[in-house]
Amino acid sequence: MEDRKWRDALSTLTVAYEDTRLSDDERAQLLDRLDPLAAKVVYSTENLLEPPYEPRRGETLMTIAQQYQVPWQLLQ
Repeated sequence: MEDRKWRDALSTLTVAYEDTRLSDDERAQLLDRLDPLAAKVVYSTENLLEPPYEPRRGETLMTIAQQYQVPWQLLQ
């Protein structure tokens, strides 16, 4: 259950970060929160994300990112 909270928080804040209405200051504040979350969820050895994804023929980072609702840069 705790793992899901971290993933949900990262997902929610990532969507908020992409909001074009944010000021530069708000975006910087949000990034200050996103970086530690990404370190915990994405780069952790705790395996808090989904099992590894096997790309299918013809898929791109963009299509996979849209499917999982994450920025394509994160997958890169």
